[in-house]
Amino acid sequence: VENETLACGTGAVASAIVSSAVYGLKSPVEVEVRSGERLKVYFDSELKEVYLEGGTVWVFDGKLRRELLERD
Repeated sequence: VENETLACGTGAVASAIVSSAVYGLKSPVEVEVRSGERLKVYFDSELKEVYLEGGTVWVFDGKLRRELLERD
């Protein structure tokens, strides 16, 4: 990883899970990310189901050329 994004979902989930284990926080855990947005992390007691809730913003649009996918 070169840089942190303003709303790193992986980091938010990891922070919520560790905070739950260390401080006994219950689901959902709200995490404020660098952008200032607050994300909610939902999880069950066995961590088999983990969900992240927060806003989204369209940041890229592109096209994939089929010939780039073909293998020799």
